Amino acid sequence: MLLKRKEQKSYGTKKTLEGHYKDGDRILIVDDVVMTGGALLETIDYFEQEGLPVADVVAFFDREQGGVERIKALTGTNVYCVLTISKAFEVLEAAGKISRATIDTTKRYLSDNRFDGTAYTRNLDSKRENTGYSSGNKNRQLLSYKSRADISSNPVGRRLFEIMDMKKTNLALSADLTSTDAILQFAAKVGSCICILKIHADILVDFSSDFVVKLKDLANNLNFLIFEDRKFADIGIVKEQYGGGAYKIVDWADLVNAHAVVGGAMLEELKQVGLPKGRAAVMVAEMSVQGTLAMGDYSISCMNMAEKHKDFIIGFQCRSKLSADPAIVHMVHGVKLEGGSSDLVQHYLTPAEAIGSKGLDILVVGSGILQAPDPLQAAQMYQKAGYDAYLDNVC
Repeated sequence: MLLKRKEQKSYGTKKTLEGHYKDGDRILIVDDVVMTGGALLETIDYFEQEGLPVADVVAFFDREQGGVERIKALTGTNVYCVLTISKAFEVLEAAGKISRATIDTTKRYLSDNRFDGTAYTRNLDSKRENTGYSSGNKNRQLLSYKSRADISSNPVGRRLFEIMDMKKTNLALSADLTSTDAILQFAAKVGSCICILKIHADILVDFSSDFVVKLKDLANNLNFLIFEDRKFADIGIVKEQYGGGAYKIVDWADLVNAHAVVGGAMLEELKQVGLPKGRAAVMVAEMSVQGTLAMGDYSISCMNMAEKHKDFIIGFQCRSKLSADPAIVHMVHGVKLEGGSSDLVQHYLTPAEAIGSKGLDILVVGSGILQAPDPLQAAQMYQKAGYDAYLDNVC
């Protein structure tokens, strides 16, 4: 019997995995509750990274939020549950312990926050016929960037994969700087190594149309996308926030991002502005800071919203692989060559962990490059580490 801790302890054996095992042992995971499947997916990836293939999962309770289907779709692992929430409701109602109104209300909530495994499976089936993409394989491999470009229906998504293939990079620079000159200098210095440059226009103290012209010229010459990290989360005024105001974001940003908290109506407004200009967006589905609320049911809502707006949403900012659709991009923040944790209780992943173990796509790196003694050398190291991890896992 093995015990896997959520975090490595600083005392005792200081191990994440307790127990006796040898390489190649097959694992049966036992858990209490299956919700959306995120924690189990991380556990499965962890064991496989340790050379311990997972045979099956047994859980006591299935909340019927699509976790069982999600795990099957992404890993091929079967999940067997002792009890489902539907059966529990049936028994409790028959015993007079719960009302039909409470059951209906709870089921509506679970339905609204459910991973749509049927939709993803249907989409995957159609893509397998044309691309040979395979999930449900314990030694699963990623499709090549070139193949994924052919699948993408959004021009920005297609161009992103083409850039990644052509430049041999999956690195995005998070240029969270307050000076336009600093951004332009870093873009010129490391632009050859990146596929995306991410900025925050609203923290720039000297934003101007001249800066936009220079940034777009650099992006065209060095072949990277511009990502404005606006994190839209409003209704009624997002058209003006995106297309107007002081920044006129839609005129220069290939990509923007959005929270799901407002719902699909906001995405419709963003699409009305962005699609005619050939733009795209990603959903902020998970975050790398401990204590975040962007997890579980919230992440599932992001996934379902993205499925309904695939003409505009090309991926997620996340910490785990949320979709088995190879046209979807998974961008991961909190990446460092050495991993570890920061003073802000942010846990960092290595490129090999992010791409090889978790199956993510784009490494978003900030301080690891911006604060390096030699930013170009640091960017080249991240580029190589990320692309090597991709090559190790590509079909």
